[in-house]
Amino acid sequence: MVNVREHCSWCTESKEEATEKAKTLVKSGIERAK
Repeated sequence: MVNVREHCSWCTESKEEATEKAKTLVKSGIERAK
């Protein structure tokens, strides 16, 4: 499970930066689940 709301959208000012951070978190979550 990846908690994108708390780790990206609320604590990051830039939307582009938040999107990139969210992509990284999701990819990491997928790798952990394998």
